[in-house]
Amino acid sequence: MTAIDTPALVEAHHIDIIPPGQRTDRPWLQFPFWVGGNVNIFNVVLGGVVVVIGLPFWWALIAITIGTMLGALLIALHATQGPRTGVPQMVQSVAQFGFYGVSFLYCAVVLLNVGFIAACLVIEGQALTAAVIGVIGYRAIHRLAQLTAVVAGGAIAAVFAVAVSYRGLPHAETALKFPPAGLFIAGVALLVIDMLSFGPFVSDYSRYIRPDARTGTVFTAIWTGNVISTVASAGAGAYLAALLPAEGSVAAIGKVCGSWALVLTGAS
Repeated sequence: MTAIDTPALVEAHHIDIIPPGQRTDRPWLQFPFWVGGNVNIFNVVLGGVVVVIGLPFWWALIAITIGTMLGALLIALHATQGPRTGVPQMVQSVAQFGFYGVSFLYCAVVLLNVGFIAACLVIEGQALTAAVIGVIGYRAIHRLAQLTAVVAGGAIAAVFAVAVSYRGLPHAETALKFPPAGLFIAGVALLVIDMLSFGPFVSDYSRYIRPDARTGTVFTAIWTGNVISTVASAGAGAYLAALLPAEGSVAAIGKVCGSWALVLTGAS
């Protein structure tokens, strides 16, 4: 194994700087990576929540799109620092917030991720019932994300296609009258927060990109990967919640498509 192949199956550098000679990735690889990170049952359920709080489907989809685009803008800007510095996001934050300031942020990040993982496990557990990461190397993470993008992304696309043919949306869900501003802002905020949950570690996955890579290319790959996959997943969830409001997104998947869809989306 050569030095350039070090980030294969086990992470060798952890929080240390990635030597310039090992920063060889192409920016476009960030696109399938972030697609794989966002085509999951959590975002499907989150999209359903935007409908459950009171927004009709079309306005929910608009709120999902705006919130995702805004949140992804911020994390993609942060991720462009990775190829230049070669260090994880939280390490970079020491220069911005100082040692004690970033210590507080670290505790907040731990709480954020514990909550996020707990929510994901509950949702995935519901789906599957109805029918160490720090040492995993950079290359292995990318391969898993690409596999997830194909399997989970394909499953969610299939679920949406079946849902569209299942029956039409109720008339109330297709209303075009602007909803209460507070509900719309809440829907946008949910997706902004969803995107910003990646903020503390976005550069962890861009620090292997070539230092001379164009910042605009890095930004575009990360922004589009997050936006397309999140809007698609959350949009599918919003449609399911609007189609079968009494079921909830997870149960609606099983009713519309059957247990195979619950297994594939739940495993994502």
